[in-house]
Amino acid sequence: VTFVGLMQLLTSMLKRIIQDGFHSFSHIAYILDYSSINHLSGQFKQETGLSMSEYKTMFQSDRKSLDKIV
Repeated sequence: VTFVGLMQLLTSMLKRIIQDGFHSFSHIAYILDYSSINHLSGQFKQETGLSMSEYKTMFQSDRKSLDKIV
């Protein structure tokens, strides 16, 4: 397992946690033992090109439109 592989796995997990919407970004950083939310959000942006807030907003917009269908 490489460092790049671990970062991709972490990013994938973060995306799911953000999509679930149950935890604040600060709580996510705490759970994952990051020294600060800034470090976690910086890594997320480096991997995805989006801030965690942008990703959450994008997902919530998609979710609302899907909820209207049901």
